[in-house]
Amino acid sequence: MGINEVRERYFIVGGAGFIGSHFTDKLLEDPSTAKVTLYDNFVSGREWHYQHHQKDARFSVIRAQFASAVSLHSASGRGSSSKLP
Repeated sequence: MGINEVRERYFIVGGAGFIGSHFTDKLLEDPSTAKVTLYDNFVSGREWHYQHHQKDARFSVIRAQFASAVSLHSASGRGSSSKLP
């Protein structure tokens, strides 16, 4: 990868569901994708939707309930500030 290439990071809320898992499949097919994080409470999402990605170092899952934009912002790794971009 060249010095000017950007590697994209994605954070999918509800990612363990049917639609979110298909987004994950497409994103991880792309070698320029640096990271895909699923954030899901698993009320309707299922682990089998993404289990084939569990050995991919670019993939992670956060099992949590969406409580507020601040908690989501914190979980995304962008900080815990209450002031969102």
